[in-house]
Amino acid sequence: MSAMRIANVKDAEHYGAELTLQPLNTPEFCRLPKPKSRCALTGLSRTSLVELIEAGKVRAVRLRKEGAVRGIVLINRRSLLDYLHGLEVGGNKM
Repeated sequence: MSAMRIANVKDAEHYGAELTLQPLNTPEFCRLPKPKSRCALTGLSRTSLVELIEAGKVRAVRLRKEGAVRGIVLINRRSLLDYLHGLEVGGNKM
């Protein structure tokens, strides 16, 4: 049953499964925003995100073709959200 994706409440009740509240098509990574723009997920600036990545507080991958100077930086969404939730005022650190 764990491999089955349940899309709605009726199906969940029929199969005796729990309905997940997370969207099924949420990507695991989000792209680093372009210069002078902000992250669509969090509203953080590109600079702030780069600083978090360099400090090791958020996980990211860099994709570059062999020999290329430039590439794409993809941020692991879960690590970014976990970091931000850990900063909640009055909340428990994870």
